[in-house]
Amino acid sequence: MSITPIISKTPIPYTVFGGSQKARVHKYLFGLSIVVLHRSGRLNRDNALSELAGNRNFEIISIEGPEAAPEIEGLVKKYPDIRFILLHEKSSYGEKINLAIEEAQSKLVLVVWSDMHIPLSSLADRLIEKINDHDILCSVPILKTARHETVPSVQVPVRIKKQLKIVPWNPLRDGMKSIFPFDYVGVYNKEKYRFTGGFDPCITSPYWQKADFGFRSFLWNQEIQVNTSLYFHYRDALAPENQTPDEGYKLFYLKNMSVDFRNDRGHLSIRRFPSYMINSGVGWLRAFREFRQVQKWVIRHKYRYKEDAKSLIELWEPPE
Repeated sequence: MSITPIISKTPIPYTVFGGSQKARVHKYLFGLSIVVLHRSGRLNRDNALSELAGNRNFEIISIEGPEAAPEIEGLVKKYPDIRFILLHEKSSYGEKINLAIEEAQSKLVLVVWSDMHIPLSSLADRLIEKINDHDILCSVPILKTARHETVPSVQVPVRIKKQLKIVPWNPLRDGMKSIFPFDYVGVYNKEKYRFTGGFDPCITSPYWQKADFGFRSFLWNQEIQVNTSLYFHYRDALAPENQTPDEGYKLFYLKNMSVDFRNDRGHLSIRRFPSYMINSGVGWLRAFREFRQVQKWVIRHKYRYKEDAKSLIELWEPPE
């Protein structure tokens, strides 16, 4: 599915276990698929899967890392209606989501974590229909901490002294834009997700992987918006996210911040190279190879760009 990698990567090997069988009479078998990512141990996994199991209106997909291999048979027996995707090697969160959304048998895919409380009663049919009719790339929820405080989950891009800053903000209203889905959580439209190419597996930092996905999506005329009817909360305290610029940041910057939009297409000008070389932290030859790889990628996808990062940030509606 993914069109985003700058350098081709071998697909992650995986095996699918369990899951209820339904006769295929439509393109999509379910109104919603729920993908569960895991962290914080087995107790949270059991809590999340027990909470979601047994509801045949939704497809439940649990993404398991290679360390879960000895347990997979027991999990399938305990939760026969849940589809378990067992990865054979470690991968980034974005790669897991790419794989799960491709496997999902519905147009709408909700990505959540095992340390979150996901009341199925909040996912009413009317809400799912409304999200489907709204027809945007990703609808993100209101999130609460374990102490029931609102998480500043909306991500607002700004320029301060010519430097990009992504400022967290409280979700104030329905339809408020966020430059990326906080913690990867949201309801993704599978068809629009495929158009964007999903999360870039070449970027392993969760923060810059999400930033790359979000900026690319908006530059390619897709939107990520708050839906105040979606409401989840965390069972555990949230750990601070590492925002340190790394190798992934360089890819994010070249693919998004360095692309100009003119003549109805995206363009990564060679005039951007000297600045990149100075700040890349590598020798000029390696810097040039990195730059050229991204430049070729931009050329392949040049007509998907509908604006550049400068205009996106300048025209971003400020929070009230």
